[in-house]
Amino acid sequence: FDIFVQVDTGIDRKRGGLGIGLSLVRTLVGLHGGRVWAESEGVDRGSRFVVELPLREATSSECEAGEAALAPCAVPPQRILVVEDNADARMVLHGILAAWGCSVSTAASGDEGLAQILAQRPEVAVVDIGLPGLDGFELARRVRMVLGEAGPRLIALTGYSSAAVRSAALEAGFDVHIVKPCSPAVLAEALAG
Repeated sequence: FDIFVQVDTGIDRKRGGLGIGLSLVRTLVGLHGGRVWAESEGVDRGSRFVVELPLREATSSECEAGEAALAPCAVPPQRILVVEDNADARMVLHGILAAWGCSVSTAASGDEGLAQILAQRPEVAVVDIGLPGLDGFELARRVRMVLGEAGPRLIALTGYSSAAVRSAALEAGFDVHIVKPCSPAVLAEALAG
């Protein structure tokens, strides 16, 4: 857990990195009043890293704020495809949209997303731009080329926030460009059209 310390110190080491990862984890966990430790049964037996954080009871205002974020918005039930390579982001989006009464399917890559759009014909596709393989721009271009305006409403939900990316997204065929993280209200507004 010491900073800048790595197991393999040779110049031809096989693993990259700076040796700051576990030190950073220890610092962040400590800031939250927790602790972290490593367990191993020996050389070549693997390792397990355990993070223990204290749990406090949420206040009523925190509970209400969380419930309000997931409360059904003025979004009509729709068939929505989420195309997102980050598993956590995909899961959160799925949860929010399902809580709003939408029928949600997911894809982890641009190629998988395109195949699902063409096969399932969702009403809306929420697509990340930075996808492995077929990126969001190319996915949008192909959807518009094959389905035209009869295709789904395409929403780019991406960490890329520049005006150039926004312009490129709209030019590629997206109807809306949203920068993440975004509030549920912004997402609901984009879905409502």
